[in-house]
Amino acid sequence: MSRGLKIVHTADLHLGVGLSNISLGNEEIERKRILDFINQLKKIRDFAVKEKCDFFIIAGDVFHHRRPSGFVLDEFSKIIGSMLKEDIVVLVVAGNHDQPVSKDVRPYIKALHDIGPKNFFYIDKPTVKSIKGFRSGKTVCFICLPYLHPTLFDPKSYEDAIKNIFTKLHGKVESEYDYLVVVGHFLTRGAKLSKGAKMIIPVDDIPISERSISSDDVSYVALGHVHKAQEVAKRIIYSGSVERINFGEEEDEKFFVFIEESGGDLEYTFEKLKCRPMLTIPSLRIGVKGKSINLTKAENPTGALLDVLERVKILEGAIVRLICTLRSDQTIDVERLDEFFSSKNVLHWFLRNEPVDVDRPIIDPVIGKKLEEIFEEYVRRMFEKKVSQDILDVVLKEGARILRKSMEEV
Repeated sequence: MSRGLKIVHTADLHLGVGLSNISLGNEEIERKRILDFINQLKKIRDFAVKEKCDFFIIAGDVFHHRRPSGFVLDEFSKIIGSMLKEDIVVLVVAGNHDQPVSKDVRPYIKALHDIGPKNFFYIDKPTVKSIKGFRSGKTVCFICLPYLHPTLFDPKSYEDAIKNIFTKLHGKVESEYDYLVVVGHFLTRGAKLSKGAKMIIPVDDIPISERSISSDDVSYVALGHVHKAQEVAKRIIYSGSVERINFGEEEDEKFFVFIEESGGDLEYTFEKLKCRPMLTIPSLRIGVKGKSINLTKAENPTGALLDVLERVKILEGAIVRLICTLRSDQTIDVERLDEFFSSKNVLHWFLRNEPVDVDRPIIDPVIGKKLEEIFEEYVRRMFEKKVSQDILDVVLKEGARILRKSMEEV
């Protein structure tokens, strides 16, 4: 007796990311953070097995690094293997973190594909693939659109290029299928981004219309790249990342998508994932106003800071970011803060000092120039004749912002 088609859609696993953008040398804490992401994938796998799904779609960015650690690669391989044993077809479409940076560098995930395990597909080039589900017996034709970097095309015609690729693939679709599904890794216009999107999405990314990668006969578009789960248009869905990657995603809830056949159509629901809490102090959402905790007038800055923290509800296992303003002659007793956060069972905390005068010029003491000037000279020398002025302007602006931010956090 046949039953309806069932699919799980997830993306942006970023396995191996650890404590992103947080300097840390504690291996035990780093390992716990890496396990957060692996355990999220296990939860989604368990759901797919329980529901006896036909397909498990990963719409890009499996690993955070193209060459993950042996531990992370092994854990991912075991999770995938357990689904293949349950006759779940696993389809992975490459994201920007999966694609090689040069012809001589191959992502490790391709090695799993090259071994040739039955029903595991890693797609790193645009293609069409029709696959029959084991349990439902339904055939799904997948139009696979891995991440294609804008620098591979003329930036002004990037969207047209993607649309042409989709149109050509659509023309290759055979008539013998039950559902047509697109799997891609792109930034679409109108997608809502997390505050920390600039730290994940390439600065020279070009948004495209969702109609460039879909058509009226497509039943579902499974997207990755944007970390905020959402429906950008009817049946065009970002599943979002599986765990909060940085503090820009602090307030985001995380999901995966469960797709079910219903009345000859595909219906979908967002399934919520429980994530490790991230907490910035101060923050309006916890009732502490201001961009930073101003301790410049405190005779005992550590005591004043602890007075603020005592009023805050800190969830167990959280990663906490303290933003304070201190004078150059003030210090914080790290041991007392360690004791406080240990009593709250916090995974990790760190303090970022917001300087009193953040607009001061950042001068290299050896060369005697502003670091922004040095950066601009280098970028123009290396890339001015290789990329368009629009892209150059974006790189210079973003680079200057990162320089200023990094100096503020020293």
